[in-house]
Amino acid sequence: MRADQPAILCEGRTTAYATPHAHGSQVAAYLSAVLKSASGRRRA
Repeated sequence: MRADQPAILCEGRTTAYATPHAHGSQVAAYLSAVLKSASGRRRA
């Protein structure tokens, strides 16, 4: 599962950098998605 984590993190980072003017809702959604994926991987 660790092999997938770097790809997802890079994807999220590039998306965040590509949209520097992202709205707070988009940032919140991104953070929530990261937290969910991180917690899921930690539990697994």
